[in-house]
Amino acid sequence: MVGGKGELKGVLYGDLWRLNQYPINYFGNCLELGANHGATAIVLACRYPGAKLVVLEPAPDTVSYLKQNLTGFAVTIMQLAIGDGEPTTIDMNTHNIARRTGVGEEPVKTIKFDALIEACNFDFNKKSLLVCDIEGGEAYLRGYEDILRKFDHLSFEVHFTPLVPGVLWESINSWFNSTFSGYDIAYYCSSRRVGHGHYTVIKRQK
Repeated sequence: MVGGKGELKGVLYGDLWRLNQYPINYFGNCLELGANHGATAIVLACRYPGAKLVVLEPAPDTVSYLKQNLTGFAVTIMQLAIGDGEPTTIDMNTHNIARRTGVGEEPVKTIKFDALIEACNFDFNKKSLLVCDIEGGEAYLRGYEDILRKFDHLSFEVHFTPLVPGVLWESINSWFNSTFSGYDIAYYCSSRRVGHGHYTVIKRQK
């Protein structure tokens, strides 16, 4: 695998997204927002080979590695960022369309979350998985709660640093608890320590 060795270790050995609890081919739909070098996508493609797997990655320098690493896998790669649907630029240091460092910027295309789901044409009668690590862009998922609840397992890396950490964490935590009231919600990694945390939400079986 080109690049992303730490990323791969986190997925495989740390079970970052808590996927080891599921049997092979459990999910019929897998969507990854922010695929980076493809470590998670490789795991998903191997564990759920019958699934429709779609991954998004907007950063031009990263997409070239992503395509190389996913050669031979049945994966649809979209070079897009989740956003408001309008063209923008991405900070090449943070890989973020919102947080700027002035290091350098590249133009990227964005897509609204509902338009993405329509383009994916998922069959939500099948078990569905969403993995999201988009460097603060997860704010663009707000307003699409009904679509998010179509997924059975959702794993988010959430970034808190753009706003006041304490207040923002409370706001995000409240949103997760209200949006996914019918799910089991796990959270770890303090926003006050490192500026981001992980939420995994799993739909309760009826």
